[in-house]
Amino acid sequence: MIIAQIERGEGMENDFKITLKALRTNKGVTLSQAAKDLNVSKTTLSSWENAITYPRVNELPKIEKYYSIKYDKINFLIKNTVKP
Repeated sequence: MIIAQIERGEGMENDFKITLKALRTNKGVTLSQAAKDLNVSKTTLSSWENAITYPRVNELPKIEKYYSIKYDKINFLIKNTVKP
């Protein structure tokens, strides 16, 4: 089993956030497959995962559905260090 990179919010004991790359890795899909499933380019998804750019608000529902998680539980602000 792959362990996701999780960040605990400061001062919020039960507020955990997970990165997009960790979600994808835990789902067991490649960058190419996830990008195809989310209907974005690999470059776009990679940019989101590496906190270079961020998804538009209208893209959040499909990200939530794909990863079965609410957007407010995803940390879009840190770069990933999770390795497959």
